[in-house]
Amino acid sequence: MRKTLLNVILLLLIAFIAFSCDKDNGNKPPNNPDIAMALTNYWEDQADMTAALENRAGTMDLIVEKIENLGNRRGRNEIAEINALVENYVNQSNAAGETFEQMILLENNIVPYGDVGNKGLFTSVCKGIYNKAKDTVVSGGRMVRSGWRVLSGSHSLRQVLRDPESGIPVVSHFAEKVARHNSERDACIRQSIMENNDQEGYIPLDRLQGNTPQEKVNYYLNLDEEDPLKMSIRRDVMWWDEEQRIRTAETARELGETGVRIVADAYGGNVGEITNEILYQHLSPDQDPNDKGTVKLTVVKESTGQPPIEDEKTIIINKSNAPANDSRITVIENAPQEMDLDLPSGVYDFIVIAEGHIRTFMKGVSVSRDELQTQVARLLDLMDNAIIVESITATPEVVNQGGTAQVTLACASTIGQNLSFEWSVTGGAYANFRPNKNNLTFRPTEEGIYTVSVTVTDGLNNSRTATTEISCLRSRLVFQGYSIYQEEFNDGLFNPGEIAALELEFKNEGTEDLEGIVRIQGLEGTGVGFYATNASVGAGESVFWLANVQVPTPYTSSTAKLKVLFDTEDENNNPVTISNIVEIPVDFYVEINPITSPVTDRVLTIRGKVANPSLTSAVMILDGDPEQAFQLNLNNGSFSQKIAITGSSQPVNHSVVVNATSGPVTASASANFTSHVPPTALRITLTWDTADTDVDLWCTDPNGEKCYYANRTTASGLHLDFDDTNGYGPENITTTTIIPGDYLVQVHYYSDHDYYNAIATSPVVVIRMNEGAANETSNSYYGHLNDSGDLWTVTTLHFDGKSWRYKDSDTHSVKASNTLPAKH
Repeated sequence: MRKTLLNVILLLLIAFIAFSCDKDNGNKPPNNPDIAMALTNYWEDQADMTAALENRAGTMDLIVEKIENLGNRRGRNEIAEINALVENYVNQSNAAGETFEQMILLENNIVPYGDVGNKGLFTSVCKGIYNKAKDTVVSGGRMVRSGWRVLSGSHSLRQVLRDPESGIPVVSHFAEKVARHNSERDACIRQSIMENNDQEGYIPLDRLQGNTPQEKVNYYLNLDEEDPLKMSIRRDVMWWDEEQRIRTAETARELGETGVRIVADAYGGNVGEITNEILYQHLSPDQDPNDKGTVKLTVVKESTGQPPIEDEKTIIINKSNAPANDSRITVIENAPQEMDLDLPSGVYDFIVIAEGHIRTFMKGVSVSRDELQTQVARLLDLMDNAIIVESITATPEVVNQGGTAQVTLACASTIGQNLSFEWSVTGGAYANFRPNKNNLTFRPTEEGIYTVSVTVTDGLNNSRTATTEISCLRSRLVFQGYSIYQEEFNDGLFNPGEIAALELEFKNEGTEDLEGIVRIQGLEGTGVGFYATNASVGAGESVFWLANVQVPTPYTSSTAKLKVLFDTEDENNNPVTISNIVEIPVDFYVEINPITSPVTDRVLTIRGKVANPSLTSAVMILDGDPEQAFQLNLNNGSFSQKIAITGSSQPVNHSVVVNATSGPVTASASANFTSHVPPTALRITLTWDTADTDVDLWCTDPNGEKCYYANRTTASGLHLDFDDTNGYGPENITTTTIIPGDYLVQVHYYSDHDYYNAIATSPVVVIRMNEGAANETSNSYYGHLNDSGDLWTVTTLHFDGKSWRYKDSDTHSVKASNTLPAKH
C-alpha cells in the first residue's frame, strides 16, 4: 500500500510541476521527469527482477528433484518431462535477462543535471553489473540445456561446444565438469560389463561385440562419442546409479546458478546458511574455501542519527575480478538490516536497494583472507530528498594565478523539477566570473584559498547548498609523461602482475619556484613504492621522480592510476597540496611466435608470451577442437608447448588459439600453419586427466628393446616424441618401420609429485595403425592409476608380417619409480 501511495504522490507531483511551469521562463533549463520516473519505479522493477529469478530457481528445484528421482520412476517419459522443464528454465532465464535489461533502462535515466558524467550515485557501476547479470543469467539457462543434452544422451559434448548458443565456453571448468561426468559414467559402465552385469537391461551386453567382457569393454569405449548406442548407455547410468543421479543434479544446478543466484530466507534458510551459499558460489574453481574474509554490511538511512531502514531490502553482490566468462553475481532478497558475509578473497561491488529509497552502491571492496571489512550502505529517503547534490568538483583543485578554474555540480531533482543555481566566490580577487547552470568558471588573480558555493533550488523552494575550495598559486606543476626505467616483463610496456620502476616527469609551468614535499599514491588497486621526499622545482624547469608501481594479477582496468601530491605553501603560508592524477596504460596481450609452414616434423613446439608475469597458466586450443586443449605453464609470462602433428599424405591446415585470463579481462592470439608430416605405420598416443603429474608411455618392440623416456629411440625404429612431466600429455611413440612380432604397450605412473597423498589419474591410450592412409584403424584404451609406481599393461600388438592382431591383457602391477632411471 505504501509503495502504491508513494508512486501516486510522485506522479501527481510531476504532472503538477509540468503543468504549472512558466512557459515564458526560457532562461531555465527543461525539467527531467525521466529520472523521477526511474527512481519511483526502481523498487517495483527490481521486484520484477527478483520474482523472475525466484521462478527460475523454483524450476531448477524441480529439475533437480526429477533427476534425483529417476531411479524410483523408470519410465522413459521421465526424460521427456525433464527436457520440458529444462526448456522452461531456458525461457525463464531469458525472461530474467529482460528484467535486468529493464534495470539498465532505469539506470540510463538516472543521470545528473546537465549529464556531467560518472559521479557518485550517477556512475555507470550499477548499469555495468546489470549488463553482466543479463548476459550471465541467459547464458546460465543455455548451459543447463547444453549440459543436460550431453548427460541425457541426445548430444555429444563436442556437438554442444560447437553450438554458438551452448553457453558453455570451450575452455572452462564447466566443460571440464561435463566431460568428467562422461568419464565417470564410462568407469561405471566398464565395471558393470567386466562383472557381466547388464543392470536390468540398461546395458545391452548383446549389442557390444566381443567374446569376453574385456573385448566388450573395448568395443564400447572405442565407439565414437556421437554413436547413439554409446550416448544411450551413458544416459541410462542415471537409472541404476544413485551417485551419478545426485552428481548430475548438482551439475545442473551449478551450470544454471553459479553465474547468477538468488538467495533469501525462502531458499537458504537462516542467515548463516545464506552466507554459506554465497561463499561457495563466489569461490573460483581452484580456490580454497578457507581463503575467505568477512564483510559486515549494515544498511541505514542517510539522515541524522543514521536510523535503520525497516523497509524491504535487496542486496546484489558482484565479484568484479571474476573472469569475463565466469561471472559471479548474487541477489539477496529480503536482506536483513545487518549481515556478516563470508566471501572468498577477491574484489566485490555491492548494490543496495530499499523500498522508498534511492539505491546506492559500494565499488571495489577488497576482501582478504581472515580480515574483517565493515561497510555501511547509506540510502537517501526518496520522499525527503527532492534534490540530490552528489558532488561539487573543482578542476583543477590548485590553479595557477591567472588560470581558469572550473567548478561542476553533480545534482538532480528526484521529482522532475526545474532547477536554478546561485553561485558565489570568496577569498580573493577574481575575474571572468561565468556561471552557467550547474557549471562555473572564473580566473583567480591572486594567491590564496578561494571558497566556491552554490545553492540549487527547485520551483517548490526545495534547496541544497554545496561548497568547495580552490587554491591559487603562481606555480603550476604539470605532468609531462613517463618512461619505464626497469621492468620484470621486458616488452617496454606496463603489464598487469609486474613491478616496474616508472620515471615520472613533471614541469613547473608557473612563474615562481616550488618548494615542498612530493608524495605518490596508488588508486583503485595500484600499488606504489615511493617515500615522501623533499623537492624543489624551479620555474620553467622539469623534475623526474622514480616510483615502483605494480598492478595486481587480476587487474580490472586498462590504466594504472597514480595520485601525485606536492605539499607546499602559498605566499600567505597557507598549506596547499597540488594534486595530479596520472594514468599509465596497462597492456595485457598474448603473442604467439611465428610458425613456419609447412611443418614436416611430427613434434612442433609452439612458443609465445602472455603479458602478465604473475600468471601461472593459459590455455591453448589446436584446430578449434576442445579435445585438443592444452594447459600452458607460464614462466614469467613465457610458454613453450610441444604438440604432436598427425601424419597425412596431403598438406593439412591448422589453427592455434591461446587464451589467457587476468581477472575479468581475457586476451587471446591466434596463428595458422600447414603441416605435411609423413604418415606412420604405428602411432601410440597417451593422455591423462590430472595436472602436475608425470605419467609415462612405454612400448617394448619384438626385439625386447623398450622405447620410453630413458631410451627414446630403439634400433627397430620406435621413437618417443617427448616426455611430459607435469600433466595431460600427449606422449607419442611412432614408427614407420614394423617388424614381425609382439609390441607390448604399457603406461607407468612415474610421479604424482605429492609425497603425502595418493593422487589418482585416468590415462587414455589410442593406438593407430597405418596412420593417414585409407586403411587406417584405431583403438582406444581407458585405464585408472591410483598412485605413483602403478604400472598398467594396456595390450600386446602382434604383427605377423601382413596384419595386426590384439592380445588384450589389461593388467596392473607396481614398478617403483626409484628403480628406474632418474629424470633430469
